[in-house]
Amino acid sequence: MTWPTKKLADLLESCDAGVWGKPAIKGKGLFVLRSTNMTNEGRINFSDVAERKIEGDIKKLELLDGDILVEKSGGGPNQPVGRVAYFIAPDDRVYTFANFVQRFRAKPDLINSHFLFYRLLFLHKIGFTKKLQSQTTGIRNLKLSLYLKTEIPVPPLKIQKQIVERLDAIKKVQELNDKQIELADELKKSLIHNFETIGKKWPRIQLGECVSFLQLGLVKSREKYSDKGVPYLKMDAIQSNGELDFEKAIKVIADESEIQRCKLKIGDFLFNTRNTPELVGKSAVFNEKRTYLFNNNILRLRFKNLLPLFLNAFFQTIDGKRALNSKKKGTTSVWAIYQSDLLKIKIPFPPIETQRQAVEKLFAVQEYKKKLIKQKLKELFESVLNKSMKGELI
Repeated sequence: MTWPTKKLADLLESCDAGVWGKPAIKGKGLFVLRSTNMTNEGRINFSDVAERKIEGDIKKLELLDGDILVEKSGGGPNQPVGRVAYFIAPDDRVYTFANFVQRFRAKPDLINSHFLFYRLLFLHKIGFTKKLQSQTTGIRNLKLSLYLKTEIPVPPLKIQKQIVERLDAIKKVQELNDKQIELADELKKSLIHNFETIGKKWPRIQLGECVSFLQLGLVKSREKYSDKGVPYLKMDAIQSNGELDFEKAIKVIADESEIQRCKLKIGDFLFNTRNTPELVGKSAVFNEKRTYLFNNNILRLRFKNLLPLFLNAFFQTIDGKRALNSKKKGTTSVWAIYQSDLLKIKIPFPPIETQRQAVEKLFAVQEYKKKLIKQKLKELFESVLNKSMKGELI
């Protein structure tokens, strides 16, 4: 469906630049939203909002519900500038916006502010704002004058409202799902803490006494990357929380012998041997039926009389992280934990049934979180957003 269009500037009641502000004594300033508080999904992270003393007309600078924030400077190598967020005050504090952020306020008689937000979010997601950026001294800048000339389709207000209600409904379910994921993470942290407490009573042995098999993964250069290849986990797929992020997987061309040699199996323990000083030593347990290969910066281990999830839980504890830190070696930005040093780490080693009891709740929480993630509500939202903005769902 084709709708009439108007320039973005003509749809705005105001377009205001952000403020600098100075550190303020608590209770004597405004809470300033920065570009770093904005997410790719159009949300605002209020957890680390800075309080600043602001000069000028505070009333004019105050954010109101329905204001749209646009990131006009910032970004990075893999993060084009131009993120947008829809402001709804989470509490009774007074909020304003920083100098790297622009505030749009829609003309309500022409366009629903929430519909305009979704339109701008859509433009950012399809890479439109990436075309309207310049770069100086490492900072990306949105060419605001060109952005304001962008032609925005304007359906009747009734249709705008219908589109907003549809997208809001999906987003609400997505947010509830995300909240459940956060709660699962909180429960996991509690279980790890309990694990550490009871683990002090268990006898200890060197890890090497339990290892039955170990192997480094495949070296695959960029020339071997291909959308038609086999999923391949690199070190960034192993998260600091002891889990695997399969969205980080890339695909590579591999022959049958490589696949047979480095195909991951359920229960494989994956250990990141080389990385930055902060990230080397990450670990996770593979638990997928689909075929995945792994990178040469990852060591695969299998054990006798040791559950991989039990070891992974230990490496998430303060004691386990301290043991790993003691084995890190490096002289530049690349550090390593060598196989010989890893195998000397002393780990808790109770009977196998005790191990199973110690991690059964942890396993259940991780499986529950995996199911939440696999609901793919993000993909559903983006599909409906795309079709709605093209007039395909009216």
